[in-house]
Amino acid sequence: FLQPPEVRVNGQAPFRDIEGPADVDDANLKFDIVRGAPFQCLKFQAQNVMGVVWWRARQVLLTNVQARAYGGNMAGWAAFDFDVPHEPVRDCRLSVAVTNLDVPRLAADLRNVPAIRPLLPIVTTDNPVAVSRMKRVNAILRGSLRLNPNIQAQGSVAVGPFAVRDQPVDHFAADFSFTNRVLAFSGPRLRRGTETMTASNIIVDLNRRVIRFINGCSTADPESVARAIGPETGKLMEPYHFLQPPEVRVNGQAPFRDINGPADVDDANLKFDIVRGAPFQCLKFQAQSVMGVVWWRAQQVLLTNVQARAYGGNLAGWAAFDFGVPHDGADYRFNATAQNLDLAALARGLTGRSTRLKGEVRGSVAVTRGDTRNWRGMIGSGNVHVQNGFLWDIPLFGVFSPLLDQISPGLGSIEASDAGGNFRVGGGGVSSDSFQFHSTLMRLDYSGGVTFDQTIHATVTAQLLRDMPGLGQFFSVVFWPVGKIFEYNVTGTLGHPNMQSVVPFLPGLLQFPLHPLRTLQNLVPQDPPPDAHKNSAR
Repeated sequence: FLQPPEVRVNGQAPFRDIEGPADVDDANLKFDIVRGAPFQCLKFQAQNVMGVVWWRARQVLLTNVQARAYGGNMAGWAAFDFDVPHEPVRDCRLSVAVTNLDVPRLAADLRNVPAIRPLLPIVTTDNPVAVSRMKRVNAILRGSLRLNPNIQAQGSVAVGPFAVRDQPVDHFAADFSFTNRVLAFSGPRLRRGTETMTASNIIVDLNRRVIRFINGCSTADPESVARAIGPETGKLMEPYHFLQPPEVRVNGQAPFRDINGPADVDDANLKFDIVRGAPFQCLKFQAQSVMGVVWWRAQQVLLTNVQARAYGGNLAGWAAFDFGVPHDGADYRFNATAQNLDLAALARGLTGRSTRLKGEVRGSVAVTRGDTRNWRGMIGSGNVHVQNGFLWDIPLFGVFSPLLDQISPGLGSIEASDAGGNFRVGGGGVSSDSFQFHSTLMRLDYSGGVTFDQTIHATVTAQLLRDMPGLGQFFSVVFWPVGKIFEYNVTGTLGHPNMQSVVPFLPGLLQFPLHPLRTLQNLVPQDPPPDAHKNSAR
């Protein structure tokens, strides 16, 4: 007591030297503190303490204790047993109720107390979790106060506000138990604005520095959760943004420590099931809703059963990232399919500007090998098709539009009934031997490739009437001499393609399949009318 309190004393105490437990067996002394005073025990300080101290033989009991300390109020009882057979130090049991406690001040004072040291990773500001104020704690503790800290505790807690790696949390409440440096929360409830997280159990193992979730449910922002897990996890999630928090089921365990290398995640096995999707953005890609499973297993991250609604259609796929490779970043594989995408919406979303492109896109791509250090080195294959599409705003197609319009006005802006084909990914680009543009009046065949820096090396051939229903094969044989409109080599870039003719372009001759009589009249010399000779003679 830093100042003498007012105390009522009744009972008896030994009036002799106390050399062992037997010397206090006749003690029965009661102190009623009726006017409190400032108090200190070890490093703990209180502005005012009142209560009853009862010394009974080899035990000291504290009952009806009330104190003002660290900006809040404390109440409870304690029992100290000085007759512990297995160790010559005092054992204690403590029940405490706390409201509105300033936790950083308390933690700073108790930092060097052995009994409190196991709890420091939970309450100090230089650890992942920084609690600013303890709203309410009801706890029963038992353990040694001096030597090997073997405190056991159970009770309930309400905390807020606090932060996990600088990510603010408004409120947390749960029942808890603490033993062998393992803190277990039962029925935890966390609130952050309108976002919530609940679980059947959350277990924090301070020996292994891992946190385990059982039947977790979250509507919290995934980016904030990732940053709370660790800086490396937060950095990994930076390109991926949920514009609204999805509903996620969480099970498994994750490291509760800084991740500085691959070995720090070997005990990670955490699964996120996105059961109610939300709007999503990654770079320029946007989706109205994304659902699926994210599974973090040691040095691997797996995405399975991914489904998304985007650009008027549907996407599905999976991906696997391996961070255990002997280089920075990760190796990856993925597979994705697309159905019924609106080409106009897709182009507008990726380029940020409106175009005349239209059509319905479907396709798939499978990348069997990739490296996050150089995405241009990926290897894979796939296919893509556009139905009822207007593609002439794409320079690779549009460069031929004026040539086709010379054959027949409007031919260079005709819609494709189907355009697409198979392709390969590798060698720093995408290539195809079978990319075709189909319409009733003509067909364009593309073969070649485009590098990821948009350089083109391709050959384009155009054929008239090749895909006319029922008669296409007939026309391709009968009009073979003039059916091949042109053949060009295309170089340059996607935005500025250059053409070099392989087969000469003869626009007049190519009118024949479309207007045979008129074309023959234009190609065959005609005898001048008789009046013309007379006029010339004059």
